[in-house]
Amino acid sequence: MVGYESEARNLNLREGGVQTFDFALEPAPLEAEGVVVEAERDDEWLEQLERFTRLFIGETPNAAETEILNPEVLHFSESGGQFEAHATEPLEIENNALGYQVTYFLDEFQATSTRTRWDGEPLFEEMDGTPQQAVEWRERRRTAFMGSFHHLILALFSDRADGQGFRLFKRPASNMTAAGDSPFAPPPQMGDQRFPTEADEIIHPGETDDEKILDFDGMVEVVYLGATEIDEYYEWQQQFSRDRRIQVGDNYQTSQFWLERGPATVDYKGDVVDPYGVTRSGYYAFKRIADQVPKEYRPQ
Repeated sequence: MVGYESEARNLNLREGGVQTFDFALEPAPLEAEGVVVEAERDDEWLEQLERFTRLFIGETPNAAETEILNPEVLHFSESGGQFEAHATEPLEIENNALGYQVTYFLDEFQATSTRTRWDGEPLFEEMDGTPQQAVEWRERRRTAFMGSFHHLILALFSDRADGQGFRLFKRPASNMTAAGDSPFAPPPQMGDQRFPTEADEIIHPGETDDEKILDFDGMVEVVYLGATEIDEYYEWQQQFSRDRRIQVGDNYQTSQFWLERGPATVDYKGDVVDPYGVTRSGYYAFKRIADQVPKEYRPQ
């Protein structure tokens, strides 16, 4: 609301029943000492918008069909190699690849040359289309979901990772960022060794049946046997190394994730409670907003 500070709360509802929460916004006086009117954005802003779109929306084929409809609400800054974006209003995003209108409430966006992170909440609304579009969207949504990090967490939560096509490996890592350190420290270096592991060595019981805890050392490498990596992924990586692929096939989708703030809680919806509790690389980092589906989505 214009004229008020933003207010946000995370609600983890562990028990059924009716619960009431009151929200009150603090006034924020509007300073109006001067007004600057611009006919159009300058070249620097356009370059920053292109960079933000690439980092936030992604570089997958679905990203090519996804557009931010109100980019004028975005403001950018860069200092000390850190690129930041702020939105004065929710971002309105049209994803013609998956058939969603997305209202994205962006709280924070930061990027360096090696890492990108953001926090926010998307609100999905299905688009109306022709019967043929509906079929295409249904198949693309399934493809976007299958093998994703969201899919993995749901499979781990229900102890079905192996049956869902995931193969898990432990990799030792160096230079792991300790809790409280900068989130933009260099990514850890993977060791050459890789050891098969099971779900119960990665995910553990939580405080309730609706929560579990990710807790492990080093990093976990995930190979999804249900799909292969695409050429755009290798272009994004700017390399064509496939020396870390599982032996049963060539270029199955391969990703890594690790914990930098200690054990991370996940819930039955497949969400990591701390938005920065898990850092991802590989194919999981390649797929971004343009390949995101609603939390409640499940393939038919």
